[in-house]
Amino acid sequence: MYAKIKKGQERTTLESFEFKGLSRTVSDNKWLSMFSYPNPKKSRSSKRYYNKYYQAKIFDGNFELANDLAFEIPFEKFEVKKTILGNDGSLFLLVDKLILRKKSKLSRKAAIFVEDRFILFVNSETGNVETLKIELDNNDLTKELIFKLLKNGNIVVTGLTMDESQKGVTGSFSIIFDKAHKEVSNETNYFKDNFVKSTWSQKKQSKEAKSKKSKSKKDGKTKAEPKFYNYYIDNIVELSDGSIVVFAEQYYSYTKTVTRTTSKGSTTTTTTYYYYNDVIAINYDADGLLKWEKIITKSQRSVNDDGYYLSYFVLEDEDSDELNIVYNEGKVAVKVQISPDGDLFKENIIEFSDERKMRLVPKLCSKLDDGIFLYAKSKRHSKIGILSF
Repeated sequence: MYAKIKKGQERTTLESFEFKGLSRTVSDNKWLSMFSYPNPKKSRSSKRYYNKYYQAKIFDGNFELANDLAFEIPFEKFEVKKTILGNDGSLFLLVDKLILRKKSKLSRKAAIFVEDRFILFVNSETGNVETLKIELDNNDLTKELIFKLLKNGNIVVTGLTMDESQKGVTGSFSIIFDKAHKEVSNETNYFKDNFVKSTWSQKKQSKEAKSKKSKSKKDGKTKAEPKFYNYYIDNIVELSDGSIVVFAEQYYSYTKTVTRTTSKGSTTTTTTYYYYNDVIAINYDADGLLKWEKIITKSQRSVNDDGYYLSYFVLEDEDSDELNIVYNEGKVAVKVQISPDGDLFKENIIEFSDERKMRLVPKLCSKLDDGIFLYAKSKRHSKIGILSF
């Protein structure tokens, strides 16, 4: 392991490098390993350090070094969210530019906030960095973003918009940059009330309607519009026509602490509950325009296990453009098929017996060339297998 040291820069030790992970190109067989440096020694100072200097090593299919890039993040405070390696060896980084500011007028402590979000393009030959600022046309607040380098060389950035409270999710957006890194599309889609309420029970819908009517009569004000809560965007898939399907899942957790006092003393029990619920699937066409949006309903809950058996994974059939999401529903592993037009078809694929109480671990399953690698686990046993459709 080594790094080029710029003139005037202090030499760093082996321990000062911080490994940033390994990634692969979209189609060509190249690999990227990336390091940041220097990594300052621990200090008693409360100052937070940001390693601006990066070393990117690009390897061919035989893991022979093909390129060695040194570049610098052009911000003082930042967080690198994701890195993509292009087929030509260029790098694309999704970066949050951070800022320190006080939490409130009554608080003297400063907190870190996201000031702006950027795509950084690092030239594969020169190491020069170009910044592409991510801005919505209507200046909406944005939640977590993801981006993808498309097969035609374009870049698509997508995510969820938030209300002013930064709690409720109001819609989604798609921004497309062409090969020359010029923004060619910037579309925001706001969720309709009936789409949000489709996940509600009949009892909740009736209660909301009565509350809204009562509030309107009382003071002439209407209740806030319904919104999705605790949704996070986590998957993006490109289809053969250049359109994309984006997935966002609702998940949250909370911790409850109970203290019981008896004649023998006090005992405290802490329990954490994990919830992974509905998934929203959104399809934007090759021009960034909304085609359809669907909700895959599911309800998953666990206790004190970090949600180990919860969530889902996505499979793509490149021949038909059909997408499948697989997850646990009680003791049964189910598959929901999504057609290119957004039609949904649900079926059971594995029914686990009560004998060993096994369940699928969706977070550890993955796609193979001709099927799915499956991993299931119980308290004492594990199973692996391949499922072919």
